[in-house]
Amino acid sequence: MNRIIREIKKHLFVYWIFVKNNLARYMEYKANLIAGIMAASGFLFIRCVYVIFFYNTGIKIDGMSADEMMLYTGTFIIMTAIYTAILCDNFYYLPQNIHNGNLDLYMTKPVSLQFMVTLRYFNFALPVPNFIVGIIMVVIAWGKIGIEITAGRIIGYFLCLLSATGVTYSIFLFPQILSFWTVKSEAITQIIDRAWDFNSMPMNIYSKSVRKIGIYIIPLFFISNLPTRFLLGKLTRINVIWMIIDPFILFIFENS
Repeated sequence: MNRIIREIKKHLFVYWIFVKNNLARYMEYKANLIAGIMAASGFLFIRCVYVIFFYNTGIKIDGMSADEMMLYTGTFIIMTAIYTAILCDNFYYLPQNIHNGNLDLYMTKPVSLQFMVTLRYFNFALPVPNFIVGIIMVVIAWGKIGIEITAGRIIGYFLCLLSATGVTYSIFLFPQILSFWTVKSEAITQIIDRAWDFNSMPMNIYSKSVRKIGIYIIPLFFISNLPTRFLLGKLTRINVIWMIIDPFILFIFENS
């Protein structure tokens, strides 16, 4: 047990060093930081147009009001911020590390190889506007819907986001592992980018069979839908159980 605790502390310390080094890199090349923030802001503008559209037209998706759509969109934007901050760059660089031989160097480091190649980079540009706008949208929608603010709901929503992050890590890392057997992996990256867009709208726009696949087999719909449905009180007991165990199942499967 003490050994496990020491390993966790060591990896947390190393990760903190990664974060500081990446921050120093962004501060040295401020143009990259500004360009990233502007690109993310363009993405946010499109998402805000979606929300305005629902407010102006009164269209509902499976009974979801404009306020509930704002809650969903805010959750999607927060998850996008998490993905772009801690995972996106690492997954994009993984094929390069495989093909140029950097993995051989990483294997000599006294930390987990998977930890090194999937968490080494931290993006400070793209997530900043996403985090700010996403949180603002969730807070506004929370109040407009009239959901009671309790410690249990806040903690539960945070745990849903944490679970969704674990699922995101596994299902978006798996395609990149195929780079071990392919020379060109650009198509894999493009597929991952398009797959992320499946979360931009609630899963209820799809048929029941597609929803089951997207939750229980290839859990793309897990990422933005379950945290939102938790706040709206629409999670079933099976959903809650699956939300707890699915990240562990995917992680074990990925490392088997």
